[in-house]
Amino acid sequence: MLSVIADTIHGISNTSILNNARIRVNLSSGADYEFNGGDQSTNGLPSTVRSLRFSGTGTKTAMASYSVTQHLSIETGAAFAAAGFNHSLQG
Repeated sequence: MLSVIADTIHGISNTSILNNARIRVNLSSGADYEFNGGDQSTNGLPSTVRSLRFSGTGTKTAMASYSVTQHLSIETGAAFAAAGFNHSLQG
C-alpha cells in the first residue's frame, strides 16, 4: 500500500523530488492507495486501483476518472471532490 501522509496538495506523481534526489515511482493498478492528510489531489494515481482510502482531514480532489475494483473508504473528517470526472466502483 502507498500512503500519502504529509499535508500536501501535490498528490502522487510518477517522478518526484526528495532531498535533491530524483525518485521514480511506478504505481500499480492492483495496489491499495491511501490519502491521509489535509487537502490533497490524486495526481498520478493509476486510472484503476484495487483499494482507495481517504482519511485524515481536508478534501481529496480527483485529477482524472478512477475505477476502484474492491474497496473505497471515505473516513470521517475527509471529503472527496469528484471534480467533474466519472468514477466507478466494482465488486
